[in-house]
Amino acid sequence: MQKFGALDPIAIATVIEEAWPTVRDSDELQETLHSLLWVPESAGSQWTDFLEPLLHTGRATIATLTSTDSQKLKIQGWIASEYASFLTMVFPEYSIEFSPKPPPPLLDPPEKKERYELITQIVRNWMACLGPTTAPELSHTLHLPENLIEGAFQSLEGEGQIIRGQFRSPQNIPSNPESLPKVSTQDPLLLEWCDRRL
Repeated sequence: MQKFGALDPIAIATVIEEAWPTVRDSDELQETLHSLLWVPESAGSQWTDFLEPLLHTGRATIATLTSTDSQKLKIQGWIASEYASFLTMVFPEYSIEFSPKPPPPLLDPPEKKERYELITQIVRNWMACLGPTTAPELSHTLHLPENLIEGAFQSLEGEGQIIRGQFRSPQNIPSNPESLPKVSTQDPLLLEWCDRRL
């Protein structure tokens, strides 16, 4: 199994900047929503100014997810209206409200799709826009369980889409205990993943 060692931090920063979507207007934001499929509000904060026209014309919707357990955790994110029904399968442990609400046909469950397939597709599309990352980092960004992110990584590795390795020096990997509780920069075997084309 091929692995890769730590790379130059400046080169990594350049790759990350070039890979991340360039959004300069509402049309480019819509393209980005189609590409990434699910954009948590925190991840798209730099694009907020371009969202309102998409909401007004029904091309996008804000999804508010509320966990069905006693904690009642809330997550907000953006999604293209035609993909709204996907979220009910991706986040079965949450109740979901859309604003504005997409037309009823767009809320019909997607046919012949399993949860792991949808999550793998989301991870695939995000990895094409990210540099090196870890399962805890992407789990935190997308609000998806870490074990499902790991499963998607392994599927994509099997397809030859992504590669595993240790691309960043440990000190360059986020380790904020509040946001990434499972990341330890002291772990010499900390596993990172990256899109092969990057």
